[in-house]
Amino acid sequence: MALHGDLGAGKTVLAKGIAEGLGYKKIVNSPTFVLMKVYKINCSTSAHTGKVNGVDVVHAADEKKFEIRNLKLEIKKNPMILKNICHIDTYRISDAREIEDIGALEFFGNPQTVSIVEWPEKIKKLLPQDTIWIELKYGKGENEREIVIRGN
Repeated sequence: MALHGDLGAGKTVLAKGIAEGLGYKKIVNSPTFVLMKVYKINCSTSAHTGKVNGVDVVHAADEKKFEIRNLKLEIKKNPMILKNICHIDTYRISDAREIEDIGALEFFGNPQTVSIVEWPEKIKKLLPQDTIWIELKYGKGENEREIVIRGN
């Protein structure tokens, strides 16, 4: 997941919420000064994968119910075990190679890892093609945010 938005828009708060949602019980801090933190988790979930009219789809929410009409739908339920949350903050880097040097690329695309990157614009070329881009924008009120999700 690539979290982008202005300073103070809530990227780290969202990362904390994602970690909590995946069962991580300890404190999650911004990795601004260390660049990367890896949190160990043991989270079992199911990914729903399949095709809608021949197009690949993935739906990872276990408890959601949905209705689709007039579409050819083939869905398989696949168990997944997540073992790591890799939280990266590129705000202070001057070169994308810094992320490579700390071993972050081994986590990208790993099916047992959820990678969360703050300030992803700086390493866009290193991110997997299936990265989910989440833009956080300030809302009308002080504590309101608009969230735009793009990607898979």
